[in-house]
Amino acid sequence: MTSRRRVLGLIAGGAAALAVPAGAAAYAHWTGERTGKVLASRIRLPKPFTVPLPTPPRARPARSPRTADHYQMTQRAAPVEILPGTRTTVWGYDGIFSGPTITARSGRSISVQLLNSLTVPTSMHLHGGVTPPHSDGYPTDVVVPALCGDAFNGGRMQRMGHGMHTAASDWTVSQGSKTYEYPLMQRAATLWYHDHRMDFSAPQVWRGLAGFFLVHDAEEDALPLPGGDRDLPLMLCDRSLEADGSFRYPRHDLSCTSTPGVQDAYMDGVLGDVQLVNGAPWPEAEIPAARHRLRLLNASNARRYHLRLELEGGGTLPLTQIGGDAGLLGAPQRLDAIPMAPAERFDVVVDFSRCRVSSHVTLVNTLADGRMRQVMRFRIARKAKDHSHVPARLSSYTPLASATAVTPGTSTSAAPTTGGP
Repeated sequence: MTSRRRVLGLIAGGAAALAVPAGAAAYAHWTGERTGKVLASRIRLPKPFTVPLPTPPRARPARSPRTADHYQMTQRAAPVEILPGTRTTVWGYDGIFSGPTITARSGRSISVQLLNSLTVPTSMHLHGGVTPPHSDGYPTDVVVPALCGDAFNGGRMQRMGHGMHTAASDWTVSQGSKTYEYPLMQRAATLWYHDHRMDFSAPQVWRGLAGFFLVHDAEEDALPLPGGDRDLPLMLCDRSLEADGSFRYPRHDLSCTSTPGVQDAYMDGVLGDVQLVNGAPWPEAEIPAARHRLRLLNASNARRYHLRLELEGGGTLPLTQIGGDAGLLGAPQRLDAIPMAPAERFDVVVDFSRCRVSSHVTLVNTLADGRMRQVMRFRIARKAKDHSHVPARLSSYTPLASATAVTPGTSTSAAPTTGGP
């Protein structure tokens, strides 16, 4: 099997200059692996860069006692406008896609009371969270719809296509709602939450069950990084749509209540032909000529990205990586492009100050072709003062050392080093 390190090495080593096919075929050529099959939409698609970039709303706590914040969210179906002039029914946290952004502080506990008003069981997972088992969102720890009463239980869940690999006793079933608890004893990082239900995670996330979860701490606060409206969470994902605007997905069971899985042709993953950023197709963001922090998340089913910023008239803008899945790096890394697999996060700073007013900078995916090569566009609207910068040192932590590793079933007298990147 091809390792991720080999993939990164190929990209960094100039693989883009090789005479290989474009898009998914190029990735397969480099790695020997397939990335999925394209599922074509049945609706007329808009021209890129004709809709503004939306910003997911910040979730507001229902109450905030001294040491904790308590949120309430409802998973529900709701019509939203993804393609201009067309309504698409999403399954969303609070009925939106992407879901509300939860902001948190390291060491300050958060609880989320989740009400399931959909027609299917769900399980919410905080991706990248250091989370206790009862709140991890295991695939078999589900919240059944509030309207279904006792219609779903362990035995019923076993019969819903899971019987061959999950016993009835393995299920934990919450009726209608569940409270997830996050102590957040971890560093500042860009996390995300999403559905995690056994055998149905892919179609349920495809329909909208995903959102950002941002953790901050004092170390990050002390850095002169871009903030406020110059700190942009960007959820990248691809989708396909039916002629009526509904989501198209090649699952066996359209209701997500019986037979799990996808059609055989899509066993390697599903690639959409509509590029979304924060739930909008090929959007444009109007920004000042200043540094911006981009929190990039690949929330796609199978699509991989090799992201680059291209200037109008030629040339590229560098991306300075300041963080990844686990939080801030020790020092910034200047990159020409970023490779992203599904679920990965990259935290980068881009200096747009040398871009002339009214010019465009396009974020592209060099692993794709046609309109899917375009991701989104930034339009430089005005000059602006900018007091931010990226310091040479970002974070201090104790790296994990192989000498401290313990093989399961053995013991050691040496105390393991705590902390880590």
